[in-house]
Amino acid sequence: MNARAESDSRPEQPNNILPLNRPVLEILQTLQNEVANCCRCPRLREHCERIAAVKRRAFRDCEYWGKAVPSFGDPTPAS
Repeated sequence: MNARAESDSRPEQPNNILPLNRPVLEILQTLQNEVANCCRCPRLREHCERIAAVKRRAFRDCEYWGKAVPSFGDPTPAS
């Protein structure tokens, strides 16, 4: 065992772990907003804009058409 492991038995967290001091719902809302507004894939953005403008007849009255799908499920599931 190295000196760090002997002095600190907590497992080291990777850098991509979300900080625990922010409320989970706030973090999830921020992530959802980033995903919904992402423009990194020009082809995907173009496709979404096209299907929002030229809707299928069955969905002509739907306002959500072409927007990002919101997340779902319990944001704080039991362990």
